[in-house]
Amino acid sequence: MVSADVVVSDDTATARHLASSYGHWVYSVRACDGAIPYPDPDKVTPLTAEQLAVVKDRTATQFVGDPDEVADKLDTLQRVTSADELVITSVTHGYADRLRSHELIAKRWGLTG
Repeated sequence: MVSADVVVSDDTATARHLASSYGHWVYSVRACDGAIPYPDPDKVTPLTAEQLAVVKDRTATQFVGDPDEVADKLDTLQRVTSADELVITSVTHGYADRLRSHELIAKRWGLTG
């Protein structure tokens, strides 16, 4: 079993925007007093170089993009780890965006009816 943080949207630009505050949240977990409410990507300022260094391992391994891009990355993850199960999480500010992320990857994998 392998887990992956993913943000899927109809287009890559939207997915990147939705995922843009992920580093802020990870930073709060690692360098502050615990997790803050997930930040609104419309209201955050870019992380400093020092903050980026603290979260780079997490942001670099987050899969972000349209359904085809993310599915390709997840296929690669499965292949290189020989995982027989992938656990997918989608962390975004808005609940509807998280739900849509899961719906899009499920549809791409043919898991919706």
